[in-house]
Amino acid sequence: QYPGVADSIESDIDNIATLLRISGLIPSGIDLQPLLDDAKHQLKDETNYRKEARHQQTFAAALAGDARYLVPEIHADLGKKNVLAMSYVEGQAIETLGHLAQVTRNQIMAALFELMLRELFELRSMQTDPNFANYLYNADTQQIVLLDFGATRNFKAGFSAQYKKLVKAALDGDETGICNAAAKLGYAVGEQNTAYRALVTELFRTVLEPLKQQQSFDFANTDLPARLGKLGEHARAFRDFWQAPPADAVYLHRKVGGMFLLATRLQAQVNLRQLVSEWLD
Repeated sequence: QYPGVADSIESDIDNIATLLRISGLIPSGIDLQPLLDDAKHQLKDETNYRKEARHQQTFAAALAGDARYLVPEIHADLGKKNVLAMSYVEGQAIETLGHLAQVTRNQIMAALFELMLRELFELRSMQTDPNFANYLYNADTQQIVLLDFGATRNFKAGFSAQYKKLVKAALDGDETGICNAAAKLGYAVGEQNTAYRALVTELFRTVLEPLKQQQSFDFANTDLPARLGKLGEHARAFRDFWQAPPADAVYLHRKVGGMFLLATRLQAQVNLRQLVSEWLD
């Protein structure tokens, strides 16, 4: 670990918060302090390599029976709070696999999406940093190598259960169910029969659209990001309704967004409906 990284977290986060307030990007009525405090705690955890080693060992044990994934072995006798030692594993950078056969790219992304769902609904513990550098692919063994568990976050049972209800409501076209689950998760959904609630409902419907398709979702041919961007522009008209999002949701969305970007990079086609249905039955 680079010297001084852990010691600078508090001041770095405070400086970012100051810039956000000065810029006017965040409405003055929004209380960001709980989110900022959580970010400081999360980043401090990421600099504690003993804690990261424990997370890595937990994931290695949980995935030991699934040959699609490989988690390097921790060498605890060589580690310290600022030193993380593990076995050397070879692999290609996962974002460089565009040359592989379509079926192989599909399988890789299906495995990663399946893992994300398992993290959310079963393990309730998620590696929330989707940086491409945290994944390798070993073509010889056809395994996805999982690296860097510093950003692992544990979710409460209620959080996972409400997200399951949110997804199910979206798949069923249940707008009331979408808003009820979203509100219990901590999102601002507005009053019934208002333009803001209609916008929030449309946002969730659009975000979860890939899960509704009976066929594979083609990440190389979708206008979903553009449509979400337009909805985001419409949301600017409702700045008075904005509030700091739930911290757990921020980290989950970070992971989901990263997986979407990777799937787009690999031009993958994945039947997400089939994957998520296993957790909703």
